[in-house]
Amino acid sequence: MNKKVKNGKHARKKKIPKANIIKIPPEVKDHKIELFTKQSDQFAEQEAKKRRESENKKVQFINGSEIDLDEYIDENFITERKTHYFKPFYLSLADLFGVDAKVMEIFRKPRFVPKFKNYFILGRFPQPVVNRLKAKNKYVGYFRKYYYYQLITKKADAEYRNFIWQAQEMAILYKGQPKRFIVEYCTKYGLSIQLDLFDGII
Repeated sequence: MNKKVKNGKHARKKKIPKANIIKIPPEVKDHKIELFTKQSDQFAEQEAKKRRESENKKVQFINGSEIDLDEYIDENFITERKTHYFKPFYLSLADLFGVDAKVMEIFRKPRFVPKFKNYFILGRFPQPVVNRLKAKNKYVGYFRKYYYYQLITKKADAEYRNFIWQAQEMAILYKGQPKRFIVEYCTKYGLSIQLDLFDGII
């Protein structure tokens, strides 16, 4: 067979460089497989959690009927109400924490006041109700749009007022003893005792 001739010379075949093959150490390969597996597991867990949360919103009664939990809470606990002000309650808090009563006269109360109300008053409602209230009461800047009691029904408002009165009575009883109040109130009404709840803000 005749070979091709270029300029009177036999043409040489160009050598194709071999590709560099990078060998992945077994431990690195195993690590990548493990990482992929973990990410897959995490994704599956997240999807399962979403399904559980969706299912938890449905409540089934013994007779087989179902209700949507969010709708039930909206109808029985949440609405939009006018402002009310419990002056004796705020004055009892001033005495409980040993601060000047004048600080309770301003519109924006000291930081320990909303913390007290969220934990000892709002916290007395069932957790799904609290979660729903927070979802409907978004922050506008640094503050929420409403006071929580402005979003509750007449029925829930009666409970709220009772919680206020109970906290007020015990605050008067333990004047100047906030930690003693925490222990006694939480024990009586089934809340978790957190003695450091107001540390750093009084």
